[in-house]
Amino acid sequence: MPLEEADGGGVTLSAGALMSCLPGPAVPAGLLESGEGVALVPKTAQLTTQQAADMLNVSRPYLIGLLESGQIEFAKVGRHRRVPFASLVEYKRHADQRARADGR
Repeated sequence: MPLEEADGGGVTLSAGALMSCLPGPAVPAGLLESGEGVALVPKTAQLTTQQAADMLNVSRPYLIGLLESGQIEFAKVGRHRRVPFASLVEYKRHADQRARADGR
């Protein structure tokens, strides 16, 4: 399984080796064995609006509506919005809980 670095380089880890590096069941083994991609993102990462929208599987304009309504924390860097990864995870966790409560 190749891991790509920001500079385009990469290393190869077996699914077992990667799983041994992670605490607990952080990544389901079946996901790795099926060849699905896995991204490791630092909790302190600041995402662009497009990256955040992609992670939530929503459009960028819809994400901006969530940001502007205060549902997801963000910061402005010049004219650009940056979304803390931790805030995105928190929103997703709450959205998933609401969906389960609604029976979806």
